[in-house]
Amino acid sequence: MSSEIIPIIDRRPEFVDKPGTHALIVGVSAYPHLEGGTGTQANNTYGLKQLSSTALTAYKVFSWLQECKLETPLVTCRLLLSSSPIEQDIETGLRDLRGSYPATRDHFDCAAYGWRDDAESHKKNVTFFYFAGHGIQQINSTNYKDPILLMEDFGRDKYKTLGNTVDTQNLVDGMKDVSARTQMYFFDCCRNFLDELKNIRSDVPPVWDAKLGVKDDRLAPVFYAALLGDVAYGIKGEQTYFGEALLKCLEGGAGECKEFEKFDGEERWYISIDTLCGKIKTQVNDLNKRKSRNQDIEVDRTRNRDEEEYICFLDGPPSVDVIFKVEPPEARQYTRVEIFNDNKEEVTESEPPIPLEPHPYSGRLDAGYYTINARIKPPQRNFQDYLGKHRPVMPPCYVKNMKVEVKK
Repeated sequence: MSSEIIPIIDRRPEFVDKPGTHALIVGVSAYPHLEGGTGTQANNTYGLKQLSSTALTAYKVFSWLQECKLETPLVTCRLLLSSSPIEQDIETGLRDLRGSYPATRDHFDCAAYGWRDDAESHKKNVTFFYFAGHGIQQINSTNYKDPILLMEDFGRDKYKTLGNTVDTQNLVDGMKDVSARTQMYFFDCCRNFLDELKNIRSDVPPVWDAKLGVKDDRLAPVFYAALLGDVAYGIKGEQTYFGEALLKCLEGGAGECKEFEKFDGEERWYISIDTLCGKIKTQVNDLNKRKSRNQDIEVDRTRNRDEEEYICFLDGPPSVDVIFKVEPPEARQYTRVEIFNDNKEEVTESEPPIPLEPHPYSGRLDAGYYTINARIKPPQRNFQDYLGKHRPVMPPCYVKNMKVEVKK
């Protein structure tokens, strides 16, 4: 086992005795011992194959952490990646990191120990954990809720089926007594059962001891990319569905606005753990509609502390995906959309105003208050304009069904 996993981001000398965010990011697409892998194939691969979006998504989450101005600044980030050739061709950053710290179980343990030690440095620290890769559920497990994460070397050991996996229950429960009382966990993996394991008693080696009788007063939401027994999707050479939804939320899709004393009573757009928990399902559902999938997620937002925890503040209003739908269909060829902001200034980008082609029309607006009208241009004998009311257009998305009236 390696003695140390050096953080890819390490600002600890700058934050002595100061709170910070400590991240552990794991992305596994290349599984040498599964079907299509480069190593000796396992005796039973359980139908599991190579992936081509999970390591790329983990890298994108890492990139967001680097670029975002977190409310609790990022101090350390440990990154374990086992990427596929497809992903390396797409993302130069993955090529640069190739071979640095593959996401093996030994590497995971070393990274987790360092991550935990850093989390102990201040009681106001924040931890951030994200995993993307294969996940399964044990049929004979006493706790069906928590998936098992498969590391790169899953299937390597002939006589220890689950030897190179991570039990998420042990991972989360074992952090109850850590100084950092705000912890976020994102498990971007399947949670389906493997029938072939029902007659196997194979224990997952614990990452660490989980102490009994420890008071759990953490704010520690757990985000699952799939429901119990279901699968999580990704697109080859692109992101996972859950990862894409998560990043959209963190980049503004989970944004809300209110006044803050720390900003002299001015309004600020922010993302908090509460807003993320409340809006990530909407983002996933939007992806389902656009990509004709049916993935549902689960958020365990057990709250043991009352205060709101802010993840980051935004520089301005986030962009909102907007969709305009017009009925009846025969009116669409004559319909043009005009948009006025809170100051009654027209912000429609095209001239003449937006034609609804293709239908439904989709675009983006900065979050705010707008009046959206559907005009019949040129005037038609059978239809008349739809005049909208002044209303909020807020993240994560806005859909407007405009029924152009038919003249009687």
